[in-house]
Amino acid sequence: MGEPITSDRAPTCELNSSLDACFQQHLQYAEHHAHKNLNRCVSTLMLGAILLSGLLMFMTHSNLGFLRRNTWSFLSSMCSIFCSVLAYDVLCEAFNSLHWTLETPSVSFFLIIQVALYVYKDRPLKLKAWSTIGAHLVAWCCIKFWGRVQEEHFSSSPQSAFLAVMLFGLFSVMILLMASKFRQYVSTWGSGSEMELEFWLEHCREFENEAVSMCLGFLVVRVVDFKISGHFSLEAEAGPYQTLEHTTLLIVAAHIFGLAVVVATLFNSFVQKLPVRRRTVLLLRAADVLQSALGFAMAFCFLRGGQGLIRHAFEGISRLASLHRIITALVLSTCALSGVCLLEVFVFCGLHETATKALISILGFLAGLAWEGVFSFHLQLEKHPCIWSIVLLLVVLPNWRLHVLPKTSEHLFVAATEDYSSLAYVASWLRGDNCQAACLDEDSAEEAKCDD
Repeated sequence: MGEPITSDRAPTCELNSSLDACFQQHLQYAEHHAHKNLNRCVSTLMLGAILLSGLLMFMTHSNLGFLRRNTWSFLSSMCSIFCSVLAYDVLCEAFNSLHWTLETPSVSFFLIIQVALYVYKDRPLKLKAWSTIGAHLVAWCCIKFWGRVQEEHFSSSPQSAFLAVMLFGLFSVMILLMASKFRQYVSTWGSGSEMELEFWLEHCREFENEAVSMCLGFLVVRVVDFKISGHFSLEAEAGPYQTLEHTTLLIVAAHIFGLAVVVATLFNSFVQKLPVRRRTVLLLRAADVLQSALGFAMAFCFLRGGQGLIRHAFEGISRLASLHRIITALVLSTCALSGVCLLEVFVFCGLHETATKALISILGFLAGLAWEGVFSFHLQLEKHPCIWSIVLLLVVLPNWRLHVLPKTSEHLFVAATEDYSSLAYVASWLRGDNCQAACLDEDSAEEAKCDD
């Protein structure tokens, strides 16, 4: 049977060798190649986990306040898209069991989030929570619906697929104009202070801009992917048809989108620094949507290209698709965190801080979508994936709301501290600890002490 093969070069069969011996040599080579790639895969997994953990520990405990807040904003966006996609899957299962389609009620999600934002306009933490996760949930519903429209009615050529992008853009402009006019009417009711109304309007615009930008970026990437491969994929992840050439072109497209994002970010920063009389709301929203749409297009390209690149880099172990996904998530998360560090340099160079908020959200979206793909892949292997999705939501969502979101800004942290001090007061009163309840001060919960 011969000696075990240890060379990376494929064996060559001699003319006088038997067919069985030649077959055994190639079988040994395939096993050796797969075993070597498996070792490389596990090594990459361990090194990536160590590097990502080290980066997170350094950035979340940094002495630089801007870097620390940006890191928590990155984690907040990552957890939000993770929970939004899981919630969408759970809703799909629920509606399918009732023989309904999710597209019809998904139109009402936009209105539900708008109502929730108005109800919590005087509660900064709840307002931010609803605007963040609401934007991702509405965007994911739009991605599924408009992606299906693009595939069923505009899939004859890349040019016709781009018409779907223009149609969605026109539809979004109409919806945003109607929502803006309605908010102007509601703001005349006189409910709430001027600062609360301005804060509410700002979060409504952020919610709408991010939802539109995410879906717009996805539809644009589908056009690019269709042009490169000739295939239409409804999913955001890489398809099984993806060749190495296709993957390389997607990575190149992601870098081109990245350069466009840099230009759009500089333009957004320039707009933010304009005088108030020249800085109209329409110009601000246009600059924000342009930057975010290009950023989400870059993120989708990196997600598809990264998954295909990892798959080709560790060929021979295609059965271990879960390892491919985990490595892709680790690599993309590490690259995204490195991008958050680079933003600190750009801010020091004069970039407006508001222009970096969209980039942080995009980087968190990239990492969160990659990790959601990992968990969804494993959940589908379970007997009851919907139940496990609900359990995962019950674990991640409260932690995001209570521990991650308040650390994204000082304003939210102060609001959270006031909420927690009120809860502590009520809990102390229910326990009958009158001394502690009397000593709790809502304005300085950390300094509250109970004297004997």
